[in-house]
Order: sequence, then structure tokens, then C-alpha cells
Amino acid sequence: RGNPSDYKNLSVQVVRAEGLTLRTEGWGAGMPDPYAIVTAYRNDGPPVTRRTRTIADWYRPVWNQRLHFGRGRWQTFKVVIWDSDGFFNEGDDLLLTTPRVSIEAFKSLSCCAAKSLQDVSDPQLGRVYVETQLSS
Repeated sequence: RGNPSDYKNLSVQVVRAEGLTLRTEGWGAGMPDPYAIVTAYRNDGPPVTRRTRTIADWYRPVWNQRLHFGRGRWQTFKVVIWDSDGFFNEGDDLLLTTPRVSIEAFKSLSCCAAKSLQDVSDPQLGRVYVETQLSS
């Protein structure tokens, strides 16, 4: 099942998002109540999903929330940001999705602590800033 040194603890800190736009209209529309879902994918088991808290009425949410995924042979992750509609409007609205990103490639993208993941298919959707950490 691999070298024990390949197994690491993964945490992802969801720092903030900006440029979010809500694409719905009608009753209950207005400022979004965003939350982020982070899904981490590994070689040694099923994907693991974690959720941030909801930030009420804001297009530029700051979560600064660390999500822990446990130990595994982590490969990629992606972030999806939703607008929480509670029990209104028949479900939450999608605000932003990132492509799956290699954890190793993401670590080497920049020396900066926070890096931007942007949906390359539509740069007008907004940005989310996250930090990843792998530890033994």
C-alpha cells in the first residue's frame, strides 16, 4: 500500500473569496450567504469533504477557517463555493468552482502563503484563496 512516508496529514485553510456574483433572481435574491466545500482526493481511499461556516450577506467572505482531512496519500483537491438559501428557493446556488488541483503542484506555485485558485473556464466568476499544509 505504499511507503509509510507517503501518508501525510492534510489541512486546507480557506482564507477568503472575492468577486462572487449571485446569478439568481426573484424572492430571496440579494446578497449571497457563501460557504465553501473543499473535497480532497487520495490514492488510498474515498474522497473526503469538509465545509466552512456560512458568512451572511457578503460578496467578499473571509472565513480564515482551517479544515482537517486526516492522514492519507493525498493527490488533489477542489473548492466549490455555494450561496446558502436555507430552506428557501429549493436549494443552494453555485457561486464558484475550481478545477481539481494537484496538492504537490499547488504547494510549488508560489512562495506566498495564500494562493489563488481561479476557475479557468470563466475568469469572471471570482477567486478563492486557500493555503494547504501536509505534515507527517
